[in-house]
Amino acid sequence: MITFILGTKAQYIKTTPIMLELRRRNVAYNFVDTGQHSNITPDILKVFGLGEPDVRLTKGAGNVSSFAGSIFWFFKIIFSAVRKPRLFFEIVFQGKKGVCVIHGDTASTILSLILAKRFSLKVAHIEAGLKSESFFNPFPEEIIRSIVSRNSDLLFAPGDSEVSNLKKLKVKGEIINTQGNTGRESLFHILKSPGKTTPPTTPYILVTLHRFETIRSKKRLEFISRLVKEASSKFNVLFVLHEPTRIMLEKSGLMDNLKEIPGVEITPLQNYPTFLKLLEKAEFVMTDGGSIQEECFYLGKPCLILREKTERLDGLGENARLLKFNHKTFEEFLNNYQEYGREVQALLTSPSKTIVEKLSEYA
Repeated sequence: MITFILGTKAQYIKTTPIMLELRRRNVAYNFVDTGQHSNITPDILKVFGLGEPDVRLTKGAGNVSSFAGSIFWFFKIIFSAVRKPRLFFEIVFQGKKGVCVIHGDTASTILSLILAKRFSLKVAHIEAGLKSESFFNPFPEEIIRSIVSRNSDLLFAPGDSEVSNLKKLKVKGEIINTQGNTGRESLFHILKSPGKTTPPTTPYILVTLHRFETIRSKKRLEFISRLVKEASSKFNVLFVLHEPTRIMLEKSGLMDNLKEIPGVEITPLQNYPTFLKLLEKAEFVMTDGGSIQEECFYLGKPCLILREKTERLDGLGENARLLKFNHKTFEEFLNNYQEYGREVQALLTSPSKTIVEKLSEYA
């Protein structure tokens, strides 16, 4: 049996091409949702026509948007697996072993690894081998990746650099180079479909923040808020606000300041097709999101990465610039952002087909 355990928006988006490819081949799979982003992920299911997950580990809890909430959510599921292991195995894994597909570097990733190992399933890690060389940038993602890499049986790396990282770690699992990221398949699938979104007609830039090491630092939030204000003197700013970011901006007293800046529009998190249309039409993007960095690379969109380090090479030195919280870097990018524009990166390979060829051995 092939079991997917997913919980975040990015995990849904990047594993959808794999599940759709399994469907095309009439290969059955078990789909488990952890509930980490339960307010967001239903939209992804509708967009791609996936249908409901076979199992939801938590129901009606909403997004896990705080540190305390994530700890409670995490151990609640672990406790369920420990308290009634036989029942948990029968319900969640349909009483079958095989392979458990996990993705990325989130709390759902490490949770999925623990559950799979507890019930003796093989583990297949999608997007394996990313590495920033710093355990605290990003935190805790870099630590999660290291743990998952060392404990996975199949490691699907999106490129040569990631394969090299895994070999340096001397991982025990089998490394498979997918020659690309499944996120690119999802992006072009959505952009080809008709949409109802009408982006703003005046030039605008797109801003997003959500990473733990960014929003938990008042110093970094203040710095980025100043950058948003400076950018608004040249462009309208569309700030797409994640719920954890809203909470921390309000706690730090910065939300009111942002709302008062002329030309800054704060909008809630958008569904995937709407966000891609907004990203596609923006002058440039300011983000700390790794997946958005990738999407900007695929679209040739100028991107300022609001981080100290990034584990992704996509676009660096081409369409993307790493801020490193240096104001001069911001000024240079703002005044010369058009120089970072590139051609759209065509979809030449199908990583999902490579992954499915291997997973099918466990069907």
